[in-house]
Amino acid sequence: MLRTKRILKNIDPEVENAIKSLVSSAIVDPDAKGGLKWPLGFESIGERFSIVGVWHTSYSAFRNKTLRLKLRCADRFDHRSSTGEISNEVTFKLTGISERLQDGNEEVDTLKGMLESAVQMIWDTVLSYKI
Repeated sequence: MLRTKRILKNIDPEVENAIKSLVSSAIVDPDAKGGLKWPLGFESIGERFSIVGVWHTSYSAFRNKTLRLKLRCADRFDHRSSTGEISNEVTFKLTGISERLQDGNEEVDTLKGMLESAVQMIWDTVLSYKI
């Protein structure tokens, strides 16, 4: 994904060719942080464009009527500070329980059953899942 400080609406051909050249010079390297690297001297085009960071993410999503779960593995590299990280991230939303609490429905047995169901699904499915 290309990120700029401002939205580019009308790109002139010179700028478009410079960006394409920068992106096409990338080399896929699974051993490099972020999964991409650039040959020496190809990390920038003049003073106008340069690579500042690379991200590679993969994710899986699980959903049923009472919960949503997203698992993401992110491989990041910041070229400015020459640091990288790999992180495993989890987003867990108990949508069914949230709706019940917002409605003012305070049936403890119903909420307890929904929470037990969510924990059981995590135990059975997610803990053994590989991204």
